[in-house]
Amino acid sequence: MNAFARLLPWILLSCAMAASADESRAWLGGDWDGARHRLAERGINFDFGYTSEDLANVRGGDRKGMVHTGQLALGTVFDLQKLWHLQGASFHFTTTYRDGHDIRARNGVDTLLQPQEIYGRGQTWRLTEMYWSQWLADDHLLFKLGRLNVGGQFGDVECTFLNQGLCGSEPGNIRGDYWYNWPTSQWALVTQIQFNASHYLKLAAYQVNPAFVERSNRFTLNPPGTIGALFPVEFGWTPKLGDNLPGAYKFGAWYTNAHTRDVYRDLNGDPAALSDLGYQMRDSSYGAYFSIEQQLSHGSGVGSKSGWRAFINATASDRQTSTVYQTLGIGAIDQGLSPGRPIDELGIGVSGLRVNPRAVANESLQYQVGERTRPADHDEYMAELFYAWQPTRWLRIQPEVQWIHHPGPVVRNQGSYTLLGAKSSIIF
Repeated sequence: MNAFARLLPWILLSCAMAASADESRAWLGGDWDGARHRLAERGINFDFGYTSEDLANVRGGDRKGMVHTGQLALGTVFDLQKLWHLQGASFHFTTTYRDGHDIRARNGVDTLLQPQEIYGRGQTWRLTEMYWSQWLADDHLLFKLGRLNVGGQFGDVECTFLNQGLCGSEPGNIRGDYWYNWPTSQWALVTQIQFNASHYLKLAAYQVNPAFVERSNRFTLNPPGTIGALFPVEFGWTPKLGDNLPGAYKFGAWYTNAHTRDVYRDLNGDPAALSDLGYQMRDSSYGAYFSIEQQLSHGSGVGSKSGWRAFINATASDRQTSTVYQTLGIGAIDQGLSPGRPIDELGIGVSGLRVNPRAVANESLQYQVGERTRPADHDEYMAELFYAWQPTRWLRIQPEVQWIHHPGPVVRNQGSYTLLGAKSSIIF
């Protein structure tokens, strides 16, 4: 895929020129001479796309240069009600391929959260989703059973920005040792109770098996290595306020019985950095989150997101086992800045994370005794600004800038990073 990365700018330029000729087309490849529409009518729907995230550090870092990472996603949904007359049933299958490099490792941009959210979990093919979905009780009860990722079902937020602090399910960004976001999946049963059109309660049981992350198990159905279960719960409210302005309010919590390492104490309860006994293993871990997105105005476009919308996301995890234990992200996006650009977007966001004081104390002791080469990590802050040009529904090109202040792994007050780049998406 390295050759593809080098050709990507020219591919996007060609796509942009083609897009200007046909703004109404939903997919780059069109309707396959009507075959796609006929398959959809019979119950087979495709969701194919490629996302590229390209960043260069113009200030800070050990080396300069553009770093590319990307993801190819191939998804199919089978409407079993149309195919086999199974009321309320569907089957979902998605596989992904990730390519490219990590700007943190490549250019020495040391941050606690990933500036390119799409990088991670191995640059390879993966089984990302494979599950049965079933609505029952007049669409008041939903079950999902199969291979799912936690972040796709709980704490899922709009992933328009590049930096992890403003994109994706935040619990998985700080507790990736047992909460697996896209593209890693594990066996799960998800239940959703739909009280009415605007209120729901969702709960689930997920297998916790670190072996699913390993490259050798990317298509293994159930490798050995299960260490426990994860139990998330989420209450959601999706009202329409004021002048019919939609919103999404989510409040969630989680608990896992998977054994996780204490960030400070050894087996006797003393500082592990000064001991040879090894770290104490906790028999549980937990946390909570909330996510709010609210449309604030109606813009010049025709979609439900036309106009200004704002969001706030916050997460907190336990102090016994979390290195980063609090995150906060706030931002706003305006869609349809002018009648001539109805689906273009302008976005601005800021985020911050707090490092657990217990983890800081442990890292400070490690530094004092020579087990660590740099001082302890500290809180990190980030701001991001983008403009997304969308000449057609299947092509989006999003130039952006990130400013990372007090990067967590960098000695405090001795550096910050400015990153320039773009996030580009093509729907096939």
